[in-house]
Amino acid sequence: MQENRKSIVLTTYACHPSRGSEPGHGWGFLLVASKLAALHNLECICITLPRYVEPIGIEMSSLKLEKSLKIIPVPIPKIFDVPSNGLLLRLGYIYWSLKTRRIINEMDHSTIRVIHHANYASEVLPNPLPKRSAGSVKKILGPLGSSQNLHLSLLLVRDPLDLLILLFDSLKILLTKFLPRIFIPKSAVVVANSEIIADQIYSKAKKNKKTANQTLILYPSLILADVNSSKQVSLLQNSLYHFVIVGVLNRRKKIDFALEVLANLESLDFHCDIYGEGPEEERLQKHAAELGISKKISWKGTVDRETLRTRLPAYDLVLHPSVREGASTIAGESIIAGVPIIGFEGTGLAGTMSLHELTRYIVSTSKIRSRQCLVEEYTQKVYDSLGSRICIGNPFSLEIVQAQVSRWYELD
Repeated sequence: MQENRKSIVLTTYACHPSRGSEPGHGWGFLLVASKLAALHNLECICITLPRYVEPIGIEMSSLKLEKSLKIIPVPIPKIFDVPSNGLLLRLGYIYWSLKTRRIINEMDHSTIRVIHHANYASEVLPNPLPKRSAGSVKKILGPLGSSQNLHLSLLLVRDPLDLLILLFDSLKILLTKFLPRIFIPKSAVVVANSEIIADQIYSKAKKNKKTANQTLILYPSLILADVNSSKQVSLLQNSLYHFVIVGVLNRRKKIDFALEVLANLESLDFHCDIYGEGPEEERLQKHAAELGISKKISWKGTVDRETLRTRLPAYDLVLHPSVREGASTIAGESIIAGVPIIGFEGTGLAGTMSLHELTRYIVSTSKIRSRQCLVEEYTQKVYDSLGSRICIGNPFSLEIVQAQVSRWYELD
C-alpha cells in the first residue's frame, strides 16, 4: 500500500454489521465509507472499540472490501465497557473519544481527505474530531442527536425514577443550547438526525444561515437494505389485525403505555407481538395481565434484524410510543416494509417520518393534559391508520446514502 495514499478516517464508537441502534448506524456509515474508498482508490481507516474488530473484519472480507480498510482499535477501561449501563457507557465513550482524538492528531493530516465521526448520537458529549489541528481536512460530525418530547414525558411519569429520568433529559436539552459550541469544531459540517435536533443545536434565526453555508445538513442516521419479499411470512387469519412493538423494554420506550392503548381497543379483534428484552419485561407482563390482554400478547424476545425485517410486512401496524431517541431504526424498517408506524410528535421517530411527509401517523401531544386523553388520542390514530400502507420504497438504501455521503466528502 502506498504510504501517501489519501484516506478517509471514519470514527465510530459502536459498529456491528448485524445489530441495530448505535452499532447498526456505525456499521452503515463504515460500509459506505469503505465502498467510497474502494471506488476512489482511497484507504478507509476505521477507529472503533476492540470488540467490534472481528465482526467488522469478517463482514468486510465477505464483501471483498478488506483491502481498502484499516482498523485501529481503541480500548477503554473494562469498568466502562458495560453497554447495558447508560452512565458507564457514556463515560467510556468520553474516554474513547478523547483517546481517539489524540491518535488522529498524531496522524499525517496531509494524507487525509476527510474525517467523519459517525456516532455517538449525543450532541452534548465530546467527539474525536480535532479542534485546532488538521485545519485543511474536511470534518463531518453525525448524523447526531436524540429528540425528546418533554411534555409527553411529564404526562407519562409514573414514579420518582421516571421523574428523575425526566430531570436528566431536561438537563440534556438545556445543555444542547451551548455545549455543542464547545465540542464541535467551527469548521465541521454537522449532520443532524432531524429538524428538531437542528433547532436545538442552532437557534432558528441562525439555522438558515448555517444551512446556506452548507455547515448544517438534515439526514437521519439510517442505512437499511430492502425487505426480502420472498421470505415474508403471512400472519393474516380471518379479520384478526396483527400489531407489533419493537424495542428495548426500558422506561423510555413506554411499552406500558402501548399496552394501555391495546386494552382500549375494545371493538377490535387483534394480536400483538412484542420483540425485545430489557429490565421492564417482567413488570410489563404483569401489567398486560392486569389489563386483561395477556392472551392477545406474544413476547417474542430478541431476534436478529434480518429476521425482524422479513416479518414486518405481514403486520398491520407498528406501535412505537417511545419518548426519546435519535433516528429510530424501527421507523426506517417500517417505512421500507410499507407498514404504518404510530408514534409521538417531538421524538426521533417523528423527525424521520416528517422528512418523508408521513406525519399522518404521528400523534399530536401539545394540547393533551392527561394520560387518559393521550391513550384516547393514540387509540384513535390506530383506528385511523388501519388498512393503510406506506408506499415510498426505500429512502435509506445503501445506494442513496452512498450518493449523499459522497457529496459530504466532496468525492463527486
